[in-house]
Amino acid sequence: MKKRLMALVCSMTLIVGALSGCGNSGSKAESTPAETKAGSTEAVTPSTSGPVNITICSAASGGAWYTIGGAIADLYQNNIADCTSICGPGGGISNIFSVSSNEAQLGFGFPDDVLDAEAGVGDFEGNAIDNIRAVTSIYPAYLHMAVSSNSKITSIADLKGKTICTQQKGNAAEKMTRKVLEAYGLSYDDMAAVNFVGFTDAVDLIKDGHADALFYMSTYPYSSLQDLAESVGVKLLSLDDDHLKTVLDNCPAYLEETIPGGTYKGTDEDVTTIGVTTILFTNAEMPEDVVYQMTKLLYDNYDNLVTVNKSMSSMTPEYGCHTGITLHPGAEKYYKEIGALAE
Repeated sequence: MKKRLMALVCSMTLIVGALSGCGNSGSKAESTPAETKAGSTEAVTPSTSGPVNITICSAASGGAWYTIGGAIADLYQNNIADCTSICGPGGGISNIFSVSSNEAQLGFGFPDDVLDAEAGVGDFEGNAIDNIRAVTSIYPAYLHMAVSSNSKITSIADLKGKTICTQQKGNAAEKMTRKVLEAYGLSYDDMAAVNFVGFTDAVDLIKDGHADALFYMSTYPYSSLQDLAESVGVKLLSLDDDHLKTVLDNCPAYLEETIPGGTYKGTDEDVTTIGVTTILFTNAEMPEDVVYQMTKLLYDNYDNLVTVNKSMSSMTPEYGCHTGITLHPGAEKYYKEIGALAE
């Protein structure tokens, strides 16, 4: 049954939603308290009195967001006084709706989707959302633009009339694909065909000669692309400075990123690409002191969280405070307090 957030009512009790906002129900964390860097497991008590119940919307079970979300739920469960915290599945777009409507208190997503929500475009056309605030950036994901090593394609411009693969329509990588093609004056209409398939299926199409290029976003190295590199060889396409600038000017939430040479067999030079950070966000109405404590606990327990998923090694305060969207005042207070953000 869905519950609604009722913040600061009479006794300043924070009541939050059940897992229906994220999809299926999840289980309450049962792990032992996670130690902070100082080795403390003493629970912190927000000044907002009463129980604190936190639902985290992540992604499909077994994925990085779900695994990291479960670890964060455990952390809050064990270190915030009178707190119940659970993590359930979700998706980048649906998580924005869930957190906005207070059916969940934290969600994983991408800043470009939040900016679309604020503008009321794309998946949010006619339903603009302006109450999403960032807690932290977690880790970057990189757009991989790849062809087989024996391909004559050396630039995005060479893709006209070719068959490409990208992720499902509306997916963050698919949107990036369109933006990159647009920077080169191309669109899907200029392709021989566009396959909207999963990463593994795209690799198989490249192997079998049924596709010429793939556009997929992930951390690196990605196992499916390593498999392609070992079987038929892989060549990553790089963005030149002018077209990179065009993409970044048109999409302020995107970042210039580099995939180091040698990451994949056959690609010896550094590759210039674009990326976007995974962010953890909350509702603007969440009490400042609660979000402050949630942010502080993330960084106090950084060493433990990195063991859950090594991608979280990127989540330093200096990285985490730059999210591409507006920070929640509670998170902003923490970053300023430790000097990651200027006063």
